[in-house]
Amino acid sequence: GAVAESQIVMDRAKEQANIITSSSMPTTTAATTTTTGTDASWIVQRVPCQIAMNEGLLCFANGQYEQSLRAFKQCIDVQRTLGLPPGGDAKYCRDNYMGHFWVDTHWSVLTQGWNNMALSALYTCRMREAVRMMESVVREDPTAYLTERLAFNLCTLYELGADTAASARKKRVLQLVAKRFYLHDIGPESFRLG
Repeated sequence: GAVAESQIVMDRAKEQANIITSSSMPTTTAATTTTTGTDASWIVQRVPCQIAMNEGLLCFANGQYEQSLRAFKQCIDVQRTLGLPPGGDAKYCRDNYMGHFWVDTHWSVLTQGWNNMALSALYTCRMREAVRMMESVVREDPTAYLTERLAFNLCTLYELGADTAASARKKRVLQLVAKRFYLHDIGPESFRLG
């Protein structure tokens, strides 16, 4: 696609992020609240995370997989450091709409970051590491991180890295985990069985 144009947009986003994060944003309870009830300062704090995610995607598109791996890792680290938004656990929300743009939930950003990081590891010929990353995040909290995309990508990695019987066994175990935690939104096609 339009990788060169994406780089221009990314450079502009970094400039704007520097302006926003260097300005004196209120960090107290007097911070502005959006129409969805989300604290605006919490959203501004997420700017470095989103910049790192977009940087990783751009590096991946340019075939710079080591750099994309580092950018996705940075995104995950920043998101985990910041924690949950004011008001608590938004784990079960999909997205918040704020006027002119969408704000991904805390869990959605982490899942995307882990998924993208694993794909970057795969492209650097570290498939076992990619599988370990994805399995560890599922073990950490299946209800938060085991999504359709993550299940599909993990099952694809199982197919690439194991014989047919071992791959099928691992995919069935993952499907059982989804059933055990009542993750009904993950369709059977995500597990690539059959």
